[in-house]
Amino acid sequence: MAWYWIIDPMELVVEEYQLVEGRYVRAASVAAGSVFRPGIFPGLEIDLRALAGEDEAEG
Repeated sequence: MAWYWIIDPMELVVEEYQLVEGRYVRAASVAAGSVFRPGIFPGLEIDLRALAGEDEAEG
């Protein structure tokens, strides 16, 4: 299985794509303030809010 991510560092948006039957299909699109759970790494959670240095209380 092949995967890739497109990350927009300004908007802090992550799009995840997976190779399916010879073409890449979007598997996830995660916006700022959400948690990204990559399909290739079960159990991994990336808190995009924390990654941006934002405290949850700041909203």
